[in-house]
Amino acid sequence: MKVGEDFFTVLKKNNTTVWVVGFIAIISVLGSLFFAYTVYKDSTNNIYSINEKGELIPLKKLDIQNADLIQAKANLELFIDQYYNLDALSMKRKRERVLWLVGQQPSLIVKDRASKGYFDEFLSIAGLTQNAEILQQTLKISKDAPYTAEFVVRIQRINGGVSEFYNSTIKLKMERVNRNFPYNPYGLLITQFSESLQKVDYKSEPAIDEVKESEEALNQNPKEYGK
Repeated sequence: MKVGEDFFTVLKKNNTTVWVVGFIAIISVLGSLFFAYTVYKDSTNNIYSINEKGELIPLKKLDIQNADLIQAKANLELFIDQYYNLDALSMKRKRERVLWLVGQQPSLIVKDRASKGYFDEFLSIAGLTQNAEILQQTLKISKDAPYTAEFVVRIQRINGGVSEFYNSTIKLKMERVNRNFPYNPYGLLITQFSESLQKVDYKSEPAIDEVKESEEALNQNPKEYGK
């Protein structure tokens, strides 16, 4: 305090400084308490697990990852339905909609098969139908997007009461895109695709066992396969 200064003016300035410092201190304490509470709440709401890379991640995040994986598998089922489950009534609609699920490379494969009469024969051959399902025990899919998948599809082709069976070994890659309901409801686009078709004797023991193993896998993990 200098000579000639008013005592109360100086005291008022000091009082203001004290209030500012006190306010900042209170804010700091409240911030620290909030941070501590957030950490505590997070630790009580989440159980942590160690992933394959040795990283500590909350199970809530694992739940999200599992949910995404279920949608990826559901997208595979949708693609198989649009591409293989065909008859005269559904052929035109599915031929158009399957193209919403694939990128450029798979699109060329689908269009090439279409040009060779794959879809049109369901109109030209009376009563021709085709059913297909993924043999679940063969399904191998990566855990994170972009997803790579490999699996076998059992195809039943019925013509005039006569059934023929095939196994189609499929390898593909799926990448995330914007959802487009109802054409691409899961927001996944198949960007790479290959298939290898082989006729099978459905009465043979290996063919029968494949179907049984697929049913067992589906019954053991119904949610995992989107059922």
